[in-house]
Amino acid sequence: MQDIEQIDWEMVLLADELRESASAWRKIVNLVRGIGGFFLRRSIPEVRVDSGTVLCVKSMARADYDAQWALTLNCIDEKKHAVLIEWKRGLSFDPIKRLKYLPLAWRAANKKKSLLDRLSGTVRSLYCMDAIHAFREVAPAKVLFFAEMRPAENVLVQFFNLKNIPTATLQHGLFIDYGAKKTVNRLNYEGSCAQAFLAWGEETGHLIQRFNPSVDVVICGALHIEGQPEEADPPCVYVVLDADINRHENEILLDVGRRLGRALSLEFVACCHPRNRTDRYDLEGYSPLPPRDEYSRKGYVLGHTTTQLLKLARLGKRVFKLKSAEPCNRMIPDAVSFSDFDELQSKINSGDYPFEWSYAHVACIGDDAQVRYSEFFNEWENGYKSPKASDK
Repeated sequence: MQDIEQIDWEMVLLADELRESASAWRKIVNLVRGIGGFFLRRSIPEVRVDSGTVLCVKSMARADYDAQWALTLNCIDEKKHAVLIEWKRGLSFDPIKRLKYLPLAWRAANKKKSLLDRLSGTVRSLYCMDAIHAFREVAPAKVLFFAEMRPAENVLVQFFNLKNIPTATLQHGLFIDYGAKKTVNRLNYEGSCAQAFLAWGEETGHLIQRFNPSVDVVICGALHIEGQPEEADPPCVYVVLDADINRHENEILLDVGRRLGRALSLEFVACCHPRNRTDRYDLEGYSPLPPRDEYSRKGYVLGHTTTQLLKLARLGKRVFKLKSAEPCNRMIPDAVSFSDFDELQSKINSGDYPFEWSYAHVACIGDDAQVRYSEFFNEWENGYKSPKASDK
């Protein structure tokens, strides 16, 4: 396992530098939880993969991403082996195995500025080395990753790069250039290190290459569970909420959506994020998004930064985005942006909707995207280059 010494551990632990600074007390609590995990979480089972196999690795256990992952795997015709990285809860003697990497983990975190930060970095490094240990004997033909910004996947991307095994990773959601703002979401592009990055459109492709010029960006589009959404009656107003990190913007959206629905005599439907605590919001008058409703009704979609906005706009829905201090606003044209109810109502009354604004973000979607992903996987080792996002 001499390759561990060659891994860029600053990149693996980059989240620590991008987050807003936590108090010393919060850091101590997180450190205690991390250490406690040594005795309450079992290691990843060792992986065995035949040569010639495409190894597919995912560590983000979120149900809303499972469908995208499944659709991506369906585009691979070669022999493949999918692995979900997770440390399952339960008493274990794994700490004994992990602690043998303690000197390496301590050195991996040696650039942390304070002792507390270095101890926390050491704990995270031990878990990453645990992941390497699980894959140490694996020699697949190629490796596909779902979210390389996560430490366990990032370290494995670097590990397989060092073994000269081709690596690729996916765009799993909306990637926003946050500039110098302190946010862990900058990892999406600053932490990219796979040899190929499969992007939805040129906007994200440029962002990845600006920070990582050596990465081969391939424009593949966005896979989607359904095809073109229906324009069914009766029309409504869909209000798509962000995670609670943007609670203030969510509250504005709910107020504007309620006013728009009442002004147009339309039902207003709340589309909550998986990470919303709905008890924090005033949902008076709102209907919940029905099960299996793929935004099939006519009307309008209001949102802020969620990924769903780009997909829905690319699928032909009338999407309007709330203006805010978030840097992503410079990527959205003024014709589809609003700051309050009056501005939104004025733009709706103006008539034509510029659907083409979404093409730079999502080059293609559905069946067209599936073709591009399949072509990439079939030609992966031959330096495949996709069509440009401007090719409609």
